Amino acid sequence: MPIVLPLGFAQVVVPFHHRDLAREAIITFGVEFDGNSESPTAQCDTIFGVFMDTIGSVVTNEVTIGPVRMSLGTTTEEHLAVSGTQSGAGGVETKVEPGNIALLVHKITDRGGKRGRGRFYLPWVVDESGVSEIGMIASASVNDFNVICRDFLVQMGDSAQGMPLCLIHGTSGPGSDFPTRITGLVCDPMIGVQRKRLGR
Repeated sequence: MPIVLPLGFAQVVVPFHHRDLAREAIITFGVEFDGNSESPTAQCDTIFGVFMDTIGSVVTNEVTIGPVRMSLGTTTEEHLAVSGTQSGAGGVETKVEPGNIALLVHKITDRGGKRGRGRFYLPWVVDESGVSEIGMIASASVNDFNVICRDFLVQMGDSAQGMPLCLIHGTSGPGSDFPTRITGLVCDPMIGVQRKRLGR
């Protein structure tokens, strides 16, 4: 579905490349340029740095993350596509679940209803020993993931970065013409598996 990207906003793609797989996995989120005046390429690399310091630190080192890609809103209907220059391996050596068993992260906003919510699936972070036979992640691990995701959200929005996260909307539906600021990233205690993704 086409997305609405006003001037001053961008859709961000963070790619994951597992060393044993040909296809990449991605997570996406929106950003608002609130005081950040770097070049688009530098903005991609800034996002990469914050991501690696927080969420990237819990991804297996069998995965290479980056370079970050962005589609930027312009004064026309054409989006500007840019890419960063940096990539790096995840920060943990522990054995994790395969990529189709992921951490489900909910994007929370102050807007009510379905259009006020979003999500992304974070692969290669869930420890094999930390998931029950019914798919529940250990509560201590969920708490740790929540802290890391909160740190990412806060650091992206602080004055040093000036790129708070937002929810990008599609071109259909009421109120679809403007992004919504993300106020929280909350990790689901149940794993997100590939066959259930459309339903959750």
